[in-house]
Amino acid sequence: MRKDNGVKKGKGIKALSGVLIYYEVKGYNVGSLLSALVKSGVTVYDVKRKNAKTVTFAIKPTDSQKLFAITGGVWYNTYKVRKIRYGDRYFLYRLLKNAGLIIGIALFCLSSYVFGDVILDFSFTGSGSGYKREITEYLAKNNVTRFSRFSAIDLKSLSGGILAHNDGLSFVSCYKSGNRLIISSAIAYSFSDKLSGKAENLASSVSGEIFSVKVYRGRALLSAGDKVNKGDVIVSGDVVIKDKQVKVNVIATAIVIYAETYRFELTEKNENAAIAAACETANKTPCGSEVTFSKIGEKYIYEIKLFFKKIINVG
Repeated sequence: MRKDNGVKKGKGIKALSGVLIYYEVKGYNVGSLLSALVKSGVTVYDVKRKNAKTVTFAIKPTDSQKLFAITGGVWYNTYKVRKIRYGDRYFLYRLLKNAGLIIGIALFCLSSYVFGDVILDFSFTGSGSGYKREITEYLAKNNVTRFSRFSAIDLKSLSGGILAHNDGLSFVSCYKSGNRLIISSAIAYSFSDKLSGKAENLASSVSGEIFSVKVYRGRALLSAGDKVNKGDVIVSGDVVIKDKQVKVNVIATAIVIYAETYRFELTEKNENAAIAAACETANKTPCGSEVTFSKIGEKYIYEIKLFFKKIINVG
């Protein structure tokens, strides 16, 4: 019969029922340590020699006192690594033995989920895609940017928010397609309902700055960023066809940003209250604001300039 040398390199652990404690011992001649443990009646399990001066192994909790009695001198440093139960929970041991594989699988699953949950790009579709800049600004203000997580976004609420903040849109739908956020939108009017064949030009009804111009028929005289006064022609019906100037009926639309200024006296410094009061007085939602104030005596004089979008179209 083979004599048991008291050292088991993992074999027989599966059948063991109970608790083992793993230790790591560093010092000179760790082989002698294992021999000393065996001679003292300690069975050592799952021995792993890391290098000439380091070994890890497991023993029963009842043998821990013998271990420290042997390693209590100056030649060894002993560290408790972990405590684990075998037998009915042996699968835990197998998982630990294959920790690298398990971690790799877990990281792969996690990365697949995380990668699929990240916005990498945006797409704008539909007739309202001309509002791309405004929609992008709204997304940024609401922390919806590249590398944002889809799971952190309520797409239905996002669609409603974009629609509420853009008077020129009649429909908005946001949805996920792979790692792309799709924003589908439609403008708030249909030229098919407005064609009269009598529009000679598109003139501005307010003074401000051109935000966008779309010409379906006619010639644009102004473009985005240009200043415009009330009554100025933005799109003309005078066009050149085959070197000849002719008159056509205009089909076009433009968005003009215009400003309204409000003045309030407050007894305390409160910019937000002044803006709120201006919005309430205007009774419409601005797309921006500028605030200046001065203090006269105990009063704060606020001047609030609210900016609004005006959609002008003919056809």
